[in-house]
Amino acid sequence: ARNCSHGLLRLPMISYDAVLLILVCYKAYEHFKLMPDKAWSGARLMNVLVRDSVLYFLWYVARHVVTLDAD
Repeated sequence: ARNCSHGLLRLPMISYDAVLLILVCYKAYEHFKLMPDKAWSGARLMNVLVRDSVLYFLWYVARHVVTLDAD
């Protein structure tokens, strides 16, 4: 029989990162709306931060899903 308790222990960590990702995206959207010059380097920096946050979250979740099979 397969033990799924390890997978359930990872759920709070993934949920916490999901909340952080949502907050990052929300603040980035608010910031982007208020910026008059979208080509300013601050806007590009914000785009990089959001992109990297999303990629990190996807990698994090994928890593945990893949390691569920190893447990």
